[in-house]
Amino acid sequence: MAQSHSPTQVIVLTLAFGSLLFTPSWPASETSGTPVPAPLRPPPAAACQAWSSHIRELIVQHQVADDIPDEDLHQALNLLYAAESYCSLGSTEESLVTYERISLERVKRWEGQMEIDVYSASGR
Repeated sequence: MAQSHSPTQVIVLTLAFGSLLFTPSWPASETSGTPVPAPLRPPPAAACQAWSSHIRELIVQHQVADDIPDEDLHQALNLLYAAESYCSLGSTEESLVTYERISLERVKRWEGQMEIDVYSASGR
């Protein structure tokens, strides 16, 4: 005797098997596991620009908050300049390694009753 399935079961089974049949063969991104087709991936120079912009913003925020020693800011600036130099020379891997060496924490300051927590390069 044939087993009957409800319409919901049929839809669920169809979606499950359909997703297995039509899964793209793109490589997964390292962080999300989501496939990113090669034509949509940003060029390595875009990583340099994103890091540079992010680190510069953090440095300015720390200057305004006046929450870390000037020596630490100078070290961060020197590493930023070195990383930007590597980027301009086309040494993307070396630039990213240098950006990773910049250890700035999140900026925490009080404005009124609200604490503002700004994203940091170290991801902490």
